[in-house]
Amino acid sequence: HLHTLPGDFSSRPGNRRRKFLYFWGLDKDGWSMPSAAPVLLSRIFLGALPLDLLQTIARGVIALLGFLGMGLVLSRRELRTQLWVFPATIGVLLSVHLVLISSHRFAVPVLPYIFLFTAVGLVWVGRQIRQYAGRYMPMALGCGCVWVVGALLVNSPSNFHVEAEDLEGSPLTVVNDPQAHNGVSRFHAPSQTRRLLGLLPQELFPAGLFDMHFSVRSETQDHQEILEVVVSTYEQGIVCRRRLSWPANGHGYQQLTMSCPRMPQRISRIEVWTLGTASVWLDTIDMEFGLETRSGQ
Repeated sequence: HLHTLPGDFSSRPGNRRRKFLYFWGLDKDGWSMPSAAPVLLSRIFLGALPLDLLQTIARGVIALLGFLGMGLVLSRRELRTQLWVFPATIGVLLSVHLVLISSHRFAVPVLPYIFLFTAVGLVWVGRQIRQYAGRYMPMALGCGCVWVVGALLVNSPSNFHVEAEDLEGSPLTVVNDPQAHNGVSRFHAPSQTRRLLGLLPQELFPAGLFDMHFSVRSETQDHQEILEVVVSTYEQGIVCRRRLSWPANGHGYQQLTMSCPRMPQRISRIEVWTLGTASVWLDTIDMEFGLETRSGQ
């Protein structure tokens, strides 16, 4: 799991950016635990926002309010002279983990300071809302409650997107690929045995039927099985296993689709294996949930 675990000790700018996001919880690192909040938010927004975006929002709301609160405190001279030690302490710890190893768990020693600034930001946002929409607040809260209750009673369809390079797996499988969506994909050459191309660990997805779409390309011109996908949960083990076939005379990236049976809302793990029969490049994975609603079942 070397690619996505925050164990890269190099100091390239791209790594420092990712380490910064890890520290503040704005990006998922190898020790992050899934939350039910994105699934709940997806239902509240009736699936209008993708799950991967909602995961980022759920992870980063405390950090974003903390940045706001820190800016408000540092913008006032009387507060800056008294409270400068708090952002300075956060900055020192952050700088250490930008150089070495980073994860949101390493922010625990300064979480009380972060929560302090988050509270300042939250109070400021509340005051702004009260100032500009004060007399409409009771009506807005009432409408919001009705919306939330109604949305939770509906199994709205939702989507999840992940780039192949963001999967866990060996960094040696990540290659430059001009044909890929963002110029990078995961690759495995033919081999005698099947090999792990990438895995998506510890994700909490909505319950029900879902489809998975894999953007894949290969150099073979034969119709043959090239990938095996395994979906498992901690409680039930393997709940879905499918082999995906490359179409005859296929060229460029093709979308290979698999369907999975109804699943409970559980922490899931998705593994993508090459079967060794051909060279395989994996670009993206897209998942569609709430298929019962889309099909009218």
